[in-house]
Amino acid sequence: MALLAVLLVAFLAVRSWATAHTVEVPAPGPSEASALPSTSFAPDSSSPPALTPQEHEPDPVGTVVVHVTGAVLDPGVFELPEGSRIDDAVARAGGFAPDADESGLNRALALQDGQQVRVPRLGETPSVAAPDVGTGGGGSGASGGGAGALVNLNSASPEQLQELPGIGPALAGAIVRHREDSGGFTSVEELDDVPGIGPVLLGRLRELVTV
Repeated sequence: MALLAVLLVAFLAVRSWATAHTVEVPAPGPSEASALPSTSFAPDSSSPPALTPQEHEPDPVGTVVVHVTGAVLDPGVFELPEGSRIDDAVARAGGFAPDADESGLNRALALQDGQQVRVPRLGETPSVAAPDVGTGGGGSGASGGGAGALVNLNSASPEQLQELPGIGPALAGAIVRHREDSGGFTSVEELDDVPGIGPVLLGRLRELVTV
């Protein structure tokens, strides 16, 4: 019993000493907190930029090729943006000639690829040929006759020659000079000898002319 009493006293003494020597760590003040190293990190500049959706580029606008003839200042074959009107084709051909019958033409009609637009002269009947037809309207058309008639290379005037697809004033004059210098065309294939008329244009004219 005496030994147990001694051990109990010793235990209590040790416990009392440990309690008395407990140290409390004070919380850091405002000045001490500001001195602590920051734990935030700047973004890595080497990181790849965020990907953005690729912008959709509009589809390219199509084109139509039309043949403008008749009472215009500069008849010929022209390439225009798809959706253009007859009024746009006339403007591309230099505008109306002084003797053009503007009231007899539907200037708001949409163009089609391969179409022939014939501006009538005063007293003529307006005609807009179908895309696969290369003839003018009635009266003094490109052929000098009715629809479907062929242009005679040896007798057609420069104005009549200009009604043909791809033939402007310069080429019409060259055709007239060639037939005068050579004594007349003996075949349609001789058109290839005219300066400015190559195999491609000859192929377009072959079914529209005669000698």
